[in-house]
Amino acid sequence: MLLLITPSHMSNFAPLYAFLPEKEQEQYAQNLPQGHTFIWRYWIDYIVRQKTFERSPTTTRSVRDALRMLVRETGLVSIEEINDRDKIQTALLKIKEKRNFSPSTYNSYLKNIKSYLIFLKKKGIIQEVQLNGVEKFKNILRDQFVPNDIQVQQIIAKLSMRRQTTLERLRNVFFYKLLLLTGARPSELELLTLDSIKRGPGQWMLTVQGTKNHPRNRHYPIPSSVKDSYIAYMLYRQQLGRSENNLFVSQSKRTGWTSKGMRGLLKKLSKELGFTVGLYSTRRYVATKLATSGATLQEIGDHLGHSRPSTTKRYIQQSGALTRKNVAILTSLLENNLNNQACPS
Repeated sequence: MLLLITPSHMSNFAPLYAFLPEKEQEQYAQNLPQGHTFIWRYWIDYIVRQKTFERSPTTTRSVRDALRMLVRETGLVSIEEINDRDKIQTALLKIKEKRNFSPSTYNSYLKNIKSYLIFLKKKGIIQEVQLNGVEKFKNILRDQFVPNDIQVQQIIAKLSMRRQTTLERLRNVFFYKLLLLTGARPSELELLTLDSIKRGPGQWMLTVQGTKNHPRNRHYPIPSSVKDSYIAYMLYRQQLGRSENNLFVSQSKRTGWTSKGMRGLLKKLSKELGFTVGLYSTRRYVATKLATSGATLQEIGDHLGHSRPSTTKRYIQQSGALTRKNVAILTSLLENNLNNQACPS
């Protein structure tokens, strides 16, 4: 019997209840091998489990995207098929070649597929997860682009001057300044509401809701330059009668501005400026600036919402300032040791 998944109540998980659009799901259901069970048969149960244990909607979406990709790219539609080591290895390698995935993306998809299968094992649907033998690629850390201070100034100037509506200009400048302040993830920026900013008599405070596993709320005092951009943006919103609760609103629809729209803006800026302008490159910029200013790894991780220091390390670009600081420390140690050896007691 074909199970059509429908949302039971509204929440941050609401958009995830539909495993596939109904017509598409019915189409793929025709490929089900005899005696097999649809991949999506227990999807709502998985959503309920994620909500119960306060898992992140972002992580849940990643699992769904990996499973969707298998269905759409390979026609594998059953739990038995995705728990077949040889089939999954072959399928993922073909998709990697077709889409030109990086090794880390390949590994992430494999991890997300296994996550769903582990849930099915705990639920007693399958006896064992058979994917432990699927080979992973070795993750190679590559230098990631991080804008410098001049390029960041160019981005802000471009956002102020490029051809766009007044709403877009005011929103985009405020958005990028907030991104520079927080280094927030796209999914976190998308969830910001008008209630995320608390205006006190002495200080304004922004609260960012974490979206990864074990999410924590992070609180940022809002400096005057960001506050001024917020006021200009909100005053113009009021003139337009834009009363949505989303902090960032869409120009073309009376809804919130999505992370896809944010990425689209930065992609256009990259073409216009001739260098990469991205949400995560800005996140790395924030991490690097904090590191060069003397912040500890723990402090930077807390600022970005990381749960592991190893993750934070990957965000910090080893800049010239850091290198000079380290060399100065080592030079001082060497010179002191050499002087001590040259002057015997």
